[in-house]
Amino acid sequence: VPDLRGTWAGTWAGKPASLLVTEQADEGAERGVHLGSWQILGERRPSLAGVLTYTERGAAVSTNARGWVGGGPRGTLSLVVVVDAGGGPIVLDLRLAGDRLTGTGQSSARWGPSGAVELRRR
Repeated sequence: VPDLRGTWAGTWAGKPASLLVTEQADEGAERGVHLGSWQILGERRPSLAGVLTYTERGAAVSTNARGWVGGGPRGTLSLVVVVDAGGGPIVLDLRLAGDRLTGTGQSSARWGPSGAVELRRR
């Protein structure tokens, strides 16, 4: 998994958006064999944490975000970013292509953004 830390900026549903990835690590799976807090057997998945900033009701909103990296079709990397926002969960389903993250984002709040996401590494 490439290093995704840093700032990714662009648009979500045609409005300014950015994702600041501050942490990236391997996260233990809930399933598997554990000895205390140590995972002995089971898959680990790359995870990330940071801040998602997006436009909602004409104003910029920043909130903590977490995500997971996995394999996508034909060897591409996929990234799922989840945010617990005040109006309900937000999910971004993105694909990594070079210095771009593209895909879709869905806010569960009826006033929240939904649609295409395109972010470039700064």
